[in-house]
Amino acid sequence: MKDECIRVASASLAGRNLLPRPSLILAGLVVFASAACSTDSGSLVCDPGATQSCLCAVGVEGIQICAGDGTGWGACACDATDADADGDAEDDAGTNDADEVTGDAGDADDGGGSDVEAGDDGEGDADADDDGEDGTDTTDEGESGADADGGGDVGDVEDSADAPCIPVAEVCNGLDDDCDDEPDEEFACPAGAVVPCVTVCGSRGLAPCTAACEIPSPAECPTTAESCNGADDDCDGLTDEDFPCAAGSTVACRTACGSSGNGVCSATCGPPGIADCGPPPETCNLQDDDCDARTDEQTWCWANPYPFGDDFSEIHGISSDDFWLTGGDGTLLHHTAAGFERVSVPVTADLNGVWAAGPDDVWVVGYWGTLLHWDGTAWSDFTGVTTETLQAIWGFAPGDVWAVGTRGTAVHWDGSSWVRHDSRVTAQLTGVHGYTANDVWSVGDSGTIVRWNGSAWSAVPSGTTGWVTTVWGNDAASAWASTSSGLRFWNGSSWSAATGTTYTYDFWGFAADDIWTTHAPNISSRWNGATWQDQPYPTVWGAAALWGTSDSDLWAVGHAGAILHRLGTTWERVSGLLGGTSAGGAACIAEDDIWIVGGFRDTHHWDGSAWSAVDVGTDYYLHDVWAVSPMDVWAVGEAGTVRRWDGSTWNAVTSPRSMTLDTVCGMSGSDVWVTGAGGYVYRWGGLGWTYYSTGFGGELRDCWGPRSDDLWLVGNVGAALNWNGVSWTRRVTGTYERLLAVHGTAGNDVWAVGEVGTIVHWDGLDWSVHSSGVTDDIVAVAALAPDDVWAFPDRADQHVLHWDGSSWSQVERPGDYSSTLANSCVTPGSVWAFGESATFRYRR
Repeated sequence: MKDECIRVASASLAGRNLLPRPSLILAGLVVFASAACSTDSGSLVCDPGATQSCLCAVGVEGIQICAGDGTGWGACACDATDADADGDAEDDAGTNDADEVTGDAGDADDGGGSDVEAGDDGEGDADADDDGEDGTDTTDEGESGADADGGGDVGDVEDSADAPCIPVAEVCNGLDDDCDDEPDEEFACPAGAVVPCVTVCGSRGLAPCTAACEIPSPAECPTTAESCNGADDDCDGLTDEDFPCAAGSTVACRTACGSSGNGVCSATCGPPGIADCGPPPETCNLQDDDCDARTDEQTWCWANPYPFGDDFSEIHGISSDDFWLTGGDGTLLHHTAAGFERVSVPVTADLNGVWAAGPDDVWVVGYWGTLLHWDGTAWSDFTGVTTETLQAIWGFAPGDVWAVGTRGTAVHWDGSSWVRHDSRVTAQLTGVHGYTANDVWSVGDSGTIVRWNGSAWSAVPSGTTGWVTTVWGNDAASAWASTSSGLRFWNGSSWSAATGTTYTYDFWGFAADDIWTTHAPNISSRWNGATWQDQPYPTVWGAAALWGTSDSDLWAVGHAGAILHRLGTTWERVSGLLGGTSAGGAACIAEDDIWIVGGFRDTHHWDGSAWSAVDVGTDYYLHDVWAVSPMDVWAVGEAGTVRRWDGSTWNAVTSPRSMTLDTVCGMSGSDVWVTGAGGYVYRWGGLGWTYYSTGFGGELRDCWGPRSDDLWLVGNVGAALNWNGVSWTRRVTGTYERLLAVHGTAGNDVWAVGEVGTIVHWDGLDWSVHSSGVTDDIVAVAALAPDDVWAFPDRADQHVLHWDGSSWSQVERPGDYSSTLANSCVTPGSVWAFGESATFRYRR
């Protein structure tokens, strides 16, 4: 049995520094791989062809080769020119090729194609490096010790896997210079290696590390195909555009109750499902937006007119089921087949104009440069193009839109940007319209009329110095303008006065012989090509704007929420005021049974779906109303007027006096109190009136009480009078301001409000003064619970006040300054506020 062979293992030295080549071999510093083995039979001294190290006489290491029959070792080869001791140095110089040592005959791999193995060619002088010479020159250029075959043979220091790595300082070359198995680790990246980089749009890409070992710049970093990752991979300005939505983005979705909510696009770019769609806040649309099975709760909404009660300024759209209305305080309504819906916009300024090119292309303009665009999903705010108020907008095409405003402002949308143009005037421009891209009219104050010819604006004499409010262009030889002194007509060469109608608010037309106008007080007119024909509509107010798809599908909007529709041949009221009721008093019986008074002859009744006027049988102004039940309602007013509703008719009741009565309240049909100027107080006992002296000579404005023996009257100079079932007692309230209203939840929780923001509270022992935070007169108060009380300033910048048990805060309500408040009342599910031309509702 042979002894275990001992061999020198080789290691891969790819990419490492190598030892210096021939000089180290000659110095005897290289240990060659050995195949020497001991035997177990004793018949062989060594393995045939094996090699081993030996000591040369010159003091350096040499090599011995085992004889072919294994009977002994050959001489120690110490001369570099005869490393295998075969006497032929030409094929051995500096190489010690493994195949030569082993006598591998016929191998021509180390002689440039010539076989240089010992004894192969029978001459022993083969040209080892194929340079045409023999002898000791074994390299191509006579360089002693060079590898003749270029092939990584054993003993070749250049090619040997056994050569160790010599560490040097790391340089940028893609190699492991310092022998730590990490090439170019002291630099940003290994030269030539493919590494992540950032593209010009910030997305992630892949590119080779530069020759200077630097991460490729954005310009050198190629984009990648779009993938679902919430990034713009291909740098086209879009994110995840090949997928339903961009991963991680907030997108519109449908909630479980059918409202339009928002949710997060999934990591796989899928839209959120119903369960993941967050409902929106409740809005005033008679729908359950927040999916709590209630509608319009916890917010103040218009109740009359519905859906909006402020002035409308403009109307425009695509079809009868897709049009838009603009109004004050950022009001924008969208009409669809489902009805009217108020739309939130990113501004609160008054909106003056709207123009729609399509369902996903709508422009809105307004005060202080307001300029908004709807793309079908969201609003883009272009406010900042100008700081001037924009009064009107008109377009010929999606990429050809004009907006005009104060100081001669005229800006144009070309499809990509808004550009300001010189209108040649400094007057306020209030109207714009055209019939082609190269023929557009704009009008304004001081008789201003200008015309766009496709390249520039120019002033055109109007023949008037009055305010030109609106314009309609039919063709090059036909246009109409409205001025403060009447209509004017363009005949192709000049403007001249036209007869047949008066000052007009707006034009809308379908042809040169089919044009409509609207003007005060309740008239629309149609031009048939020869004359203007009046078409009355059902409102006492003028309509400010017109729009429609045909003569039989025409819409008009205007003052105080008026919306009219000409469907077929007649105008119908869609929304608007009922006689301009100012709601001097209100009585809430149930959610579908409410009375308000304040006008002449008519009271108004809410039946749960609509308001209707009911003749009260008097021409005197009514100041207050109070209800015992649906079959027993009382109203009082001027000249001592008293009226009583029996469920079907208002009937006159004998008055206790001929002076004005301001207030009515009570506990039952046989326990009714009325008050008036001079501090007079009367009680109805079922058969007649009884006078009570209070000792107070001032005006009393309101009354309320929880029981027949606990009643409060409030009035001038902070007066608060309490009835204990026997007599009236005045209590000190801590204020001398006039108190206008009183209401409470119990005998020890009573609130009174009045002029200059006054609020006082009765706790059963004393009155205390509260800070309201406003200076407007507070005209009404409604107490639902000790920690839920509402107070109503008449003009407090569109806010009402709420008490939460510890402090008063302001809560936004709809309506502008034209909607001043006068009274309030409470039903089991709602708080109602009434005012001049307005009714608001807060669903609890």
